[in-house]
Amino acid sequence: MTDLGDFQFDPEPTPTPGGSPRWQSTAIVVGGVALLAAAILAVYLVRRGPAEMVPAEAPPLAATAADGSVDATEEILDEADSDEVPPIDLPPLDGSDSLVRDLVAALSAHPTFVAWIATDDLIRTFVVVAENMAEGQTPARHLGNLSPREPFRTAGGRQRSVIDPRSYERYDLIADAFDSLDVAGTAQLFVQLAPLLDDAYRDLGHPDGEFRPVLALAVREVLDAPIVDGEIAVVSRSVVFEFVDPSLEALTPVQRQALRMGPRNLRLVQRKLRELSEALGLDVPAGGA
Repeated sequence: MTDLGDFQFDPEPTPTPGGSPRWQSTAIVVGGVALLAAAILAVYLVRRGPAEMVPAEAPPLAATAADGSVDATEEILDEADSDEVPPIDLPPLDGSDSLVRDLVAALSAHPTFVAWIATDDLIRTFVVVAENMAEGQTPARHLGNLSPREPFRTAGGRQRSVIDPRSYERYDLIADAFDSLDVAGTAQLFVQLAPLLDDAYRDLGHPDGEFRPVLALAVREVLDAPIVDGEIAVVSRSVVFEFVDPSLEALTPVQRQALRMGPRNLRLVQRKLRELSEALGLDVPAGGA
């Protein structure tokens, strides 16, 4: 099992001899997408014991108020096409970290899960990360602790440098962990945590905003990242590496970082994102390509 030494837990990413911070933050993109998914899966599995995994009958949905109005949770459940999502008691937004950490710690000591929850304000962090990604920007300053310790590597010489395949391997563990998530459980808990997600999004300055469309845009950004199976030529520009292919360099920062995961890992992440989006009923916009 990979130990915690493979992950960087410093508050801010630091440069390494093999590359710049820009090229070290690919794990941040994957971690941002998977941060809440890991917490959601943990809550789902712990809240529902073995005897509850297949309920004999669907639990009641949100109650109708005396004035005939329907609780907002019921509308969310209808959107997600889920009739069997049991309610959970949600703590206040600012007090939700302890519950999430305790549940994940009790569920698994897997270093990837530990790395994903090694930040404060988990719900708020996920929401701001998704908002950054929806705008095509990297969320590096919010999740710097997810950078791998291994440096970015290139192969070749002065005439032509390409990304060393060993650089892709740094993200195998994260991609595999994300791919292992239970889709149904993740989708159900996302629905249940929707009120906290909406609260966190509104606190960012969107008083009438809803988080679901933002998440859909963030997913679209990652799905639009191209998969390149062959060598990818790069060139050093001062303290950063850039893609030689102008079409790759023209991608959004999030898409460039997703590309740096390597074809194997990006396929896993994109496939899982499609499965999660379908389970959630997310209205993912059409791709830009």
